[in-house]
Amino acid sequence: MKHKAVTQRIFAWMLALALLFTGILPANTASLTVNAASTTKSSNEITTAEEFPTKIPAGETYTLTADIKLADGQQITDLAGTLDGQGHVITLSGKALAENVSGTIQNLGVAGSVDVTSGYRGSIADNLTGTIQNSYSQAKINDNWNTVGGLAGTIKGGTVRNCYYAAELEMMNGGIAAYAASDARSQISNSYFQSGTMIETVAMAASNADVSDCASKSADELKTTDTVALLNTGIVDTGYIFAVSEDGGFPVLVKGAAEISWTPLENALKQAEGYEEENYTEESWKTLSDAVAAGNALKAGEEVTQEQITAAAKAITDAIAALKNRPTTKPVALPENVISISSQADFSKMDNAKGKYFVLTQDITVNSDYEDKSFYMNYSPFAGVLDGQGHTITFENAGSLFANLSAGAVIQNLTVKGTMTGSSSNVTGPFGTTAYGASILNCKSEISGANVAGFIGKTGAYMGASASDDRDGVIANCIAVGDTGKGALCNSSSNNSGAAIVENCYWLDTLGSGSGAMSEEDIKTLDLVEKLNANKGENGTSWGQGSDGYPYFGENQDYTPGQYEWPETGENKYDIAFQANNETEPTVLENARLEVSPDAVGMANIAGTFSLVDYTLPEGESLSWSFQQRKPERAFEIYEDGTFCVNGTGTAVLQAVKNNSDGSQEILASVAIRSSRIQMTDMKLYVDGEDVTDGKVTVQGSEYKHITVKAQYQGSEEYQDVSYASFIYAADEAGAKLLHNRTDSSSGFSFKETGSAVFTVTAKNQPEIHKTVTVTSAYVPVTSVVPAISGTKEIHSRNANSDGQETDGRVAFNPILGSAVVTPANATNADKVTITSDDLDGTIAYYTNGEKAYIPKQAGTVTFTATIEDTNPQTGETKTVSGDSTVTFVYKNNVKTVELAEENKNMTVEAGKSSAVFAPIVTGELDDQGYDVTEPALKWTYSQRGIAQVVRTGSGYWKKNGDYNVNDPDYGSYLPVAEYQITGLSEGTVTATGTPIDGKNNVKPVTITITVTKGSTADIDVKAKAEEGINSAVTYITEKHSTDGYAYGDEWLIYALLRNGVEISSDVQDAYYQSAAAEVKKWNADQKPTDIERVALTLTAMGKDITDVDGTDLVSMICNSEKLSDGSNELIYALMALDAANAAIPANAKWSRNTIIEAMLGFQNENGGFGLTGKDSTSVDMTAMALQALAPYQERTEVKEAIDRAVSCLKEEMRDDFGYGTSESTAQVLLALSCLGIDPTSAEVGFGTPNFNMITNLMKYRQNDGGFSHLSNLTKSQEMSTVQVLQALDAYKKGTNTYWLINGENQSVAVTILGDEVHDSDKDGKIHAFVKNNLQVWAAQSEYRVPKNATAMEALDAALAANKMTSEKKYGDTYIASVTRADGVKLGEFTNGSKSGWKYSVNGTEPDVGACDYTLKDGDVVMLHYTDNYAKENTEIDEQVENVIRLIAALPSLDKLTRNDQEAVKAARAAYDALTDTQKANVENADLLVKAEAQLKALQDAKKDDDKKDNNKGDNSNNNNSNNTNNGTNGNQNPGTQTIVRPAKVTKLTVSSKKKKAFLKWKKNSKATGYEIYRATKKNGKYKKIRTIKKASAVTFTDSKVKKGKTYYYKVRAYKTVKGNKANGKFSAVRKVKIKK
Repeated sequence: MKHKAVTQRIFAWMLALALLFTGILPANTASLTVNAASTTKSSNEITTAEEFPTKIPAGETYTLTADIKLADGQQITDLAGTLDGQGHVITLSGKALAENVSGTIQNLGVAGSVDVTSGYRGSIADNLTGTIQNSYSQAKINDNWNTVGGLAGTIKGGTVRNCYYAAELEMMNGGIAAYAASDARSQISNSYFQSGTMIETVAMAASNADVSDCASKSADELKTTDTVALLNTGIVDTGYIFAVSEDGGFPVLVKGAAEISWTPLENALKQAEGYEEENYTEESWKTLSDAVAAGNALKAGEEVTQEQITAAAKAITDAIAALKNRPTTKPVALPENVISISSQADFSKMDNAKGKYFVLTQDITVNSDYEDKSFYMNYSPFAGVLDGQGHTITFENAGSLFANLSAGAVIQNLTVKGTMTGSSSNVTGPFGTTAYGASILNCKSEISGANVAGFIGKTGAYMGASASDDRDGVIANCIAVGDTGKGALCNSSSNNSGAAIVENCYWLDTLGSGSGAMSEEDIKTLDLVEKLNANKGENGTSWGQGSDGYPYFGENQDYTPGQYEWPETGENKYDIAFQANNETEPTVLENARLEVSPDAVGMANIAGTFSLVDYTLPEGESLSWSFQQRKPERAFEIYEDGTFCVNGTGTAVLQAVKNNSDGSQEILASVAIRSSRIQMTDMKLYVDGEDVTDGKVTVQGSEYKHITVKAQYQGSEEYQDVSYASFIYAADEAGAKLLHNRTDSSSGFSFKETGSAVFTVTAKNQPEIHKTVTVTSAYVPVTSVVPAISGTKEIHSRNANSDGQETDGRVAFNPILGSAVVTPANATNADKVTITSDDLDGTIAYYTNGEKAYIPKQAGTVTFTATIEDTNPQTGETKTVSGDSTVTFVYKNNVKTVELAEENKNMTVEAGKSSAVFAPIVTGELDDQGYDVTEPALKWTYSQRGIAQVVRTGSGYWKKNGDYNVNDPDYGSYLPVAEYQITGLSEGTVTATGTPIDGKNNVKPVTITITVTKGSTADIDVKAKAEEGINSAVTYITEKHSTDGYAYGDEWLIYALLRNGVEISSDVQDAYYQSAAAEVKKWNADQKPTDIERVALTLTAMGKDITDVDGTDLVSMICNSEKLSDGSNELIYALMALDAANAAIPANAKWSRNTIIEAMLGFQNENGGFGLTGKDSTSVDMTAMALQALAPYQERTEVKEAIDRAVSCLKEEMRDDFGYGTSESTAQVLLALSCLGIDPTSAEVGFGTPNFNMITNLMKYRQNDGGFSHLSNLTKSQEMSTVQVLQALDAYKKGTNTYWLINGENQSVAVTILGDEVHDSDKDGKIHAFVKNNLQVWAAQSEYRVPKNATAMEALDAALAANKMTSEKKYGDTYIASVTRADGVKLGEFTNGSKSGWKYSVNGTEPDVGACDYTLKDGDVVMLHYTDNYAKENTEIDEQVENVIRLIAALPSLDKLTRNDQEAVKAARAAYDALTDTQKANVENADLLVKAEAQLKALQDAKKDDDKKDNNKGDNSNNNNSNNTNNGTNGNQNPGTQTIVRPAKVTKLTVSSKKKKAFLKWKKNSKATGYEIYRATKKNGKYKKIRTIKKASAVTFTDSKVKKGKTYYYKVRAYKTVKGNKANGKFSAVRKVKIKK
């Protein structure tokens, strides 16, 4: 459709041009275009196949005005809006009408044919999530043995209504849809299809769709009036209905409205009558009853539409489908026709048991014959009701009765006991592995088995085909007293009693914890029997207390609490003694019996140690302890030496066995053990032996302490030691925040901050007993700290986990664990250690705080520094404590020789292809001992870049398994592989030199002569390659987020997709906006700037106003952030975010674009690169990102110089494959070049060639799933890597330099408006003029954003509008005749006299063209000022003086002056110096020029080292409080600068040297802004400033630009800046150092 609109515009333009030449141009040519457009059809009408769209966006409607036939393969890929056929027919040619339909198709007929090559396709839609209504298809589908649907392939939450399909389908296909997805329920109604063999409405997963009033019909039946009536039943009013075809064919669509049909609602109401409330949950029943009431109310209404009827019917049928069965929680009544079960063989009757009832008529034993006699019921599910009637099933090492319990199954009134077999991988119970939706009611389990549960493996809710099938799994009114290893009732991942519903169930606490866990004493009570009988229901078998005390089915038996029958142990040959963990002497056990408590144990639950009395073990024999029996098994543990652990309550028989030398065994003694809990009556808490119960105790700093517990038990007045594991140790919420990571199960604790924590210690089994103690941590200062590593460290084996994870692609050596040694160890802030090193890039080694380890990367020497900022909480004083240690990493097996095989010395390869893999022959000094060479890799350099590259293909391998010598000392290690391939880049010959990375022995390098031939490979279409990568990345991201959408944190994804033109639906965008807005509400002034900037960029891309994100102004947050100068990253994205939104800088903001740019340039180092946190290092990524932000400001001289240096730096950092080692770094550089307009494929430019460049390099990172990886040797995509590649390729493909400039190219200009009071200068003789500095400031100088190449008039208009002023213009709007302020004051030409009026200037000069004709550039300063004498302004001052005054007045105020104003200051100074002394005396604002020069000098980091001069200038610029007279530009803008307290003198400066570097260190000055470092070659010589450090916390500096053997002198001073004003402190004492080799 687009070309028609273009043609229409061209026609209108030509007509207007003709009228222009004939002299009869109408006043408004725009109306001509409108009129022309009104004579043509709507742009969304489809008349021909050529106009058929490929996409229909949401919110748009396309209408068919004629029958059309599509070309081969023509189809709509995404239909999100509406396609209205208006009764017409589209003939298909091979493909479905639409691939994805999320919108609506209506009133459409489809004919032709569709050829299917994969499953789940249709004729109208392959994927339907929207609606097809009042439509039909007669298109033949050739399924090619794939499952298809007549109208739709996959339907997922979609709707098909009042449609038909009339064509023959092969067997087992869907008349309407092929497959109904389970993600969302679909609706199909009043739709019919031609009958065929096994043709259903939906072919696959039909249960996921609600189908009503749909049926198959023969071809003849489809043509009848009856079918037409059915199709029109409940039809939505779209202006068309079905009618019988006049030619006897299938029904057609004609204009008209169907009669109202009540049939759908009446059928739904009738269907609802068949359901009873008592069977369903309250919530689901209410939904149905409300829908029925609404339906009946609609029937009583008057003006009712078909849509309302259809919606009411659907609400009822939806409510019926959503009905949820009430869970069965009480035993059910039995009918008369029950089936009796009296043996294990009878269980075969239970197959196909749904709807059947079974009763046990006697106790039954199930043994290993069960599988044969039950017809393998343990392989079948049980779906009926089994009532045990109080009988027992005993298992004799048998499996489960059933495979599982089906939904609706009920097991009730049954005891199961005995021993079962089971599997740890598939836990079962007596009733099977799962009981989803089944009920186990009023039952008892005495089952034993290590891998079984008391009743069932797993239980839970059953989610049926519809909600009415859903049931909750239930275990109710049951007890478990057996010995099961996988749960008392069932096994689950969270606890051993997990189920969907567990009610009134109890079990021995030896089987697991939980609300139903009870001690043996508590479970053997009549109280529990009463609880069970109270909840058994009217159909439950009654409980009684058995003779053993446990509940059982029957009458109460005689039972005396506390009685226990000890097992027989036999005659012992030796007495057994037991020494409890809290006793000093062993006690001989009388009658070989021991009673213990699980509470009376120590660490690791050790209760004590067994031994034999007066027994000496014969030589050559051994003694072992083992259990003859124990119940439950996990209650006790015994070790070979007799150490005995008690984990819970239970019983056991323990034997002492002598193991004879001949292999025979002899039982020497046995002991019966019973573990039970005695009722605790009280407890006390101790710390370091001191009773602190409900009291307070103080600990010192971060020392680690334990709370120990002593308990008093019933019948005793003594307090005895108990197991810490029997208690919970919970700290109060505020106190817990002061503690190091801990759990409530641990009695130990330590503080990470001073303060108090209240611990509540609670007995697990008697929570009513608890005590508290308040622990306070006192401050302990740090006295020293040093890194925990020093000296020489030999490295060899690699860390396999780092393979592919290091940013430089190398494999790190195994980590050396440790952090720092702090003295004292219990210092309060001992854990607040920061480890840094002089190896800033981590080339040799680095420290990782996550693992708290030192990570070597290669041989070399590194100095690590451990630092603690130790703050005294009482005084608030912070002391910096630090210490250094130097570590030298050396290789274990150094390289001795390197050679190449003869065939590898001269190699030929085609351009674009790679050679076979080859490996240099590398030997080491310790090869004869079996070591691999520690670092066999070579560094390759080339005689000429861009011809070939030697690429390392392997990273590492495991030296283990059968392929290697197990006696090698490094067997089992992960070691490096040094194998290579040669890749041809472009035709030519080059010499590649491979030098060992291991340089210890200065081994001679190897060389390869490489010849690259042109070959047969065609030139690469780089743009197509970029498009390929873009599509791949977009697919990866969109598919990954197709379900969950996007939320806060996904900003870069959304930004990249929107900039690429991907359509993100409004719903998805709204969801992200709400997520982001919720996060923004939590932010305060301390929020990380990059968070704000990232969100701002994304919201701008979405078209949102970032000055009002649910009431929060992101622009203001950025421009007033105190953290913006923390790093270059913050500044870069601040500038990008402001420029993307074309945002105006808020009044009185801390930051402007000028100050951001100036601060950003401060991160550029000597080689042109930018660092993240300072100038000490270069980051490719940061350099590239800085270029992206600075690109719009290239017209500024200082910025252009910085850009040129940075581009040169990136060229130097580039690798031989035209990449930068990672996908992210390469992508950032490519994006930077695109923003700068630099061609990355130009060989002349130097960043690549037409066939090999950053685009081809990035494609190496693409993975099979479409995403991109961080490193090229990885096989897993990373989302952040993918999004950065997408951004870079997108910017390159579009050839635009405005990737970040969402609102187009704009520029910043400064505008000032100076007005006057209203008076008559002709009468009062007062001349107010700009040169006299006596005008009023109507609008102080502010930054304004105007389009690139805007005129001065546009800038003035922007300033007037921003300050709520209006103007009147003359002469075709080219001249400002008057200006009116917001308060109504108006000044115009002649207002203040016959020669008064408005004038403008740019950069202090009055242009010789009007404001409408003056084109501005970025950074220009514009002034509009009034004058009482526009001819000369002041005849007493000559033109030279006037010009100087104007130049000075145009300068920014001191607090806004930046280095970018250097040229303007120089111009003002030059003009002033050219005046005579007499003229200079008439320059009334000359003092402002002096102040501006002083301020500029401070900003430029003065090069001269004249302390007195610098300090005087500091005094002049910071202490001169000029008067704010409001008479002139600077009078208003500079109300007086703030007095700055000069920072203290730098102390404790030390300078050392090693490895041709000088290392400086000094004491931190917390009140400084930063430091300046000066260097000289003579103590009293000329000192030159070599570095400015912009962080007060940075107290070290490494000077690498020195020469060995030479002596240097250093001094350092601190400086302080406030609002752009700077004061310097005194210099430190001078320190000298001689540079060592």
